Formats: sequence, C-alpha cells, structure tokens
Amino acid sequence: MAYNLQTLFSVSSKYRGGKFVWWKDAGNDVRSNVLSGNTILNPYLGMGYAFAADLFEYRLKEGGYLLKTFLVTNVAAANATTVYVDGKGYSHIPEVGNKIMAAPDAASTVGFGATVTAVTLANDKFELTLDRPIGALAVGAILVEAKLMVASEADVQVKAVVATAPATATTGDKYINTTDKKLYTATAADTWGTGALIEAGKYYANTTDGKFYALISAAVTEVVPATVLVKNPNTFIEADIEFLPTDGRYGFTDVSHSVNVVYGKKAFIERMQPLPKYVLAKNRSYIEGVFEI
Repeated sequence: MAYNLQTLFSVSSKYRGGKFVWWKDAGNDVRSNVLSGNTILNPYLGMGYAFAADLFEYRLKEGGYLLKTFLVTNVAAANATTVYVDGKGYSHIPEVGNKIMAAPDAASTVGFGATVTAVTLANDKFELTLDRPIGALAVGAILVEAKLMVASEADVQVKAVVATAPATATTGDKYINTTDKKLYTATAADTWGTGALIEAGKYYANTTDGKFYALISAAVTEVVPATVLVKNPNTFIEADIEFLPTDGRYGFTDVSHSVNVVYGKKAFIERMQPLPKYVLAKNRSYIEGVFEI
C-alpha cells in the first residue's frame, strides 16, 4: 500500500522516540538561520516526515527541495523493476509517482530514471515497483529523487529512430538507424548522408514522440535519462516535522508546506539519512563520522 495514515501509526508505534543526531559542544548549540523560509517544492503527497538533520536545498526567493534518500536493502539485477528499500521508522517514504534514480557520485552525472508505480510496506522494507529498470543495485546503494530529462536537454535531437530511412527529410534532419546503429543527417531534401556510428554515453531524443535512446551493450536502447532533483543540499532541517497530505486525501485541501532551515551545525553521519557521495563531498567537518554544513 502507499504510505498513508495507517502506515503512519503502525510505524510510529514501533519506532517513535528521540534519536540523538546533533553534535553539541558542551551545551553550546551554535547555528545560523536563513533569512526566510522556503516552500517545499517536492512535498509528500500523503502523510510524511522530515527528520532532524535531514538536508534541504534552500534557495533565495524561490521554493526549495527536501533531500529524500532511500537505502537499498536487497540486490537488484540490471533489468529489475522491483526494488526494496529500508522502511524502518527514520526512513523517508517512497510514494507512487516518485521519479527516482540511483544516486550518482557527482550531482551533474546523468543516470537512468524511473517512475514508482506501486509501494508496499512489509517487514520493515518498502517494495517499490518501477515502470522501467534503473540498473543493477547492490545492498547499501542509495536512491534519490530524480529530474527526468526533456528533449531539449538531449545531446542530439532526431526525427525518427527506425530500421529504415524515412522517405522524406528536410536538410539538417537527423534519424537513428537501429540496424546499423548510425546517426544520419539529411544533406538535402529527402536525401540522407552516409551516417556515423552513434556514440556511447550520449542521449538521443526522438522529437516525434519524446522518447530517449542510448547505445547500451551495442544496442540502440530506449532509456529515461535523469539527473538528481536535489543538486545542492545546503541546510539542515532542525527538528522533526510531520507533514499533512498535499493531494487532498483525508479531507485536507490546499495544503502547502514551508520550512525554516539552519546551517552551521554538525550531525553524526550514522544517525542521519543515507548520504550519497555527491552530498558527502560537501562535508565541511574534519572529524570522521561528523557532517557539517
């Protein structure tokens, strides 16, 4: 079942209670406040939580993003569309409709995204059903929310991805031939050039249907390229927050959430949410096991 009120109470009854996460120097709780609050642009649809020391991307004069991370608990094959993530009491809550990807080492790295189509909770694990695979996952891998690429962001835009050349073309049009794996460009009206092999690591958008393709294992493969939604987590949530649904369930309507976040604090990494490498790279603390923003 999707995360809802029933799950909220069942999880709370097992795990609710304090978890000491902040590093404090002899009672001196130094931190800095941002100038004003931010509206959360990626709120939970149903009931949800943000926990003390969760990270947030604060943006001046704009809304910001809560960094939601999900710890993989079971090995997933490269073609798997079922993924298991930690569902204990201090875990973030995956929801139907979430766009997710495996967290990259660098925030700018393009990976494969998918949409969550079903969520169930059992034995302290969330079982996620995805609309497509996102690649092989090891135990301990971290998933994050993703921003799916649009055609205008592709490395190359083409008018077709087909096994035979389109009969008509305008000078400059491009198409991918799935048989010889070449990219062809029209050199004149209805005339295609000699073509060149498509390049591994590049993403090609079919502007006719909006689908993306890449060369994977020597085959032209449909993919959904994505980048991380929260690229610059730069502040902390200071205390636990419970969120009301934003999708109208349980009679709550016109709900939005704003937060005031802080920086200049330190937290114990093992008691924080799972942190991807691109987030750990922002750590300003010189003490192993402590995270500072």
